[in-house]
Amino acid sequence: MSKPKTGLTREVSRRLRTGRSTRKRRRRPNERTPRFTHLMVLISQRPAEATDRNVPGHWEGDLIVGTKNGSAIGTLVERSTRYTLLVHLPDGSAPGFFRKALLNVVSGLSAHLVSWRGLCTG
Repeated sequence: MSKPKTGLTREVSRRLRTGRSTRKRRRRPNERTPRFTHLMVLISQRPAEATDRNVPGHWEGDLIVGTKNGSAIGTLVERSTRYTLLVHLPDGSAPGFFRKALLNVVSGLSAHLVSWRGLCTG
């Protein structure tokens, strides 16, 4: 067997996790595609009333994704009472499905607990 000029032999590269015989070139920061489409709001920029947790109605949300993106569940936690809602996502975790599932869960709550309802229904 002759020695390859670049990369690994076919036999060795088949046993690698990626199956790639040569290294993939990394892109420079200005050539990378952006990870998020909208500018993020930093947690330090939230209103003071949300920080002190005295007023109910401020919620924190998170998305928990399972192995190989096979399953997902959303969580909503009310900051002052720590009341937690789990959001079932049977159709997937795409933004449209997640928004629809959030609205279904939040629609059952009383109005004084959901101060951001007007933002989601637009």
